Amino acid sequence: MPVGLVCPRCSVATTFHRAPVTACPSCQASFPEELRLSAEANLARQRAIRPTLLTIGLYGSGFVGGLTLLLLSLAPFNIGSFSINGEAVTGPEFLRSAGVAFGAAGALCVAISYGLWKERSWTRELMILFWVVIDAFLITDAMKYPSGDLGLVGTSFYAAIYLVVSGWYLYFRKSVVEYYAALRLAEQARAVSPAPGV
Repeated sequence: MPVGLVCPRCSVATTFHRAPVTACPSCQASFPEELRLSAEANLARQRAIRPTLLTIGLYGSGFVGGLTLLLLSLAPFNIGSFSINGEAVTGPEFLRSAGVAFGAAGALCVAISYGLWKERSWTRELMILFWVVIDAFLITDAMKYPSGDLGLVGTSFYAAIYLVVSGWYLYFRKSVVEYYAALRLAEQARAVSPAPGV
């Protein structure tokens, strides 16, 4: 969808179909930065739709994060069943052993969901941080309980795969890179000209 701009100098309306939006074609006057950034952000945002996997992540992260935090809030009252490495434990014991990791993962999931919903560029870093937290928990768990299913080497291998795959998807997949580039342009435009009430 094109973007229409009215030149502040000569008042001629011009329709732009693609960036860059630099100067008025009629009088050659440069558009003010605020107007230019806003128009370019709109054009970029129209071309870059949120990738399907990120849309799934928006809803999945919100659900998983909310459920995790809900279950953690029930643990001090020993409501529900809890286990560590297949061994049943009380809620308070689970909270002492794994509460910080599960709380951090749940809070990150909720923050990721919110950021994806609000279309914020910082969600990429949060998604990587989520996998770092999960990997740290899994590796720590494998060191505490070396007789677990995978052992330390197997757990470390899978932890590396999670990070590599998520890093590749978020920073090298073309549609995702374009989407986040459009979000950054929109954030720059908002920084130059914040919307009323924001």
